[in-house]
Amino acid sequence: MPEAWFDDRVPREPGWEPLLTLEYEGLTAAVCRTAAGSFWLTSDLDGGGGTGLEWFEPALEESEVGSGILGAARALLGRAPVRTVLGGRVPNGAVRVEVQDATGGREDALVGNGAALAILDEEADPREPIVTFRDRSGAPLRAPHPPGSLVEACRTPTRRARHADIGSGRS
Repeated sequence: MPEAWFDDRVPREPGWEPLLTLEYEGLTAAVCRTAAGSFWLTSDLDGGGGTGLEWFEPALEESEVGSGILGAARALLGRAPVRTVLGGRVPNGAVRVEVQDATGGREDALVGNGAALAILDEEADPREPIVTFRDRSGAPLRAPHPPGSLVEACRTPTRRARHADIGSGRS
């Protein structure tokens, strides 16, 4: 099997397992897990390439496609039609993921197997993607902070702080 390369020139790891796939315009977008335990978003599962996923932060990839009325209109203007593929992991308890598009509208992403995936009919917004995780009741759900992050470190008291008696000034 020939070695495939990601867009950022990182060799494709062996043993990709798609957690969630979504077909569009003849391509298959996917959130994948590798045998080594890393997670990737790809706008073209068969063609290779992808974007590494960090913790619960979503990633974006633009995909040029060329069929349909939009494709014909963009071809007349000398531009290829572009779709934005958004995907990532979802925290435990999340059953719904809302994605905000460039106009401020909200769309539901496909959710399953601990992942979310959406295809937006627009060019990627240069700002960070805005996603909202929701639980069964529809309430927003906050993703946990990565282990070792500054926020996580501030929430985890040190041994000394756990045993300090603040009221008496003893430690």
